[in-house]
Amino acid sequence: MVTSEQIDKFSDKERDAWMALLSDDENVILHAPSGFRTLTAISEVKWFLEQEIPDDARLRFLEFLERQDDLFSVEAIAG
Repeated sequence: MVTSEQIDKFSDKERDAWMALLSDDENVILHAPSGFRTLTAISEVKWFLEQEIPDDARLRFLEFLERQDDLFSVEAIAG
């Protein structure tokens, strides 16, 4: 996986070549506004919380949700 730091160091030509190799799904994710990506992550975390998972993982997921309240209302996160 390529990190943001690595992408920032790409030349325009390297960035174009990297983007040409992305799948359709990866391309959608790349161009989605960050708020949409965060809402997607919140949705996935809520799904994981409905599963049988270790307590330490559950705690980390809940802490992630708690950190999102600066971007989204509690009602939006709970919805």
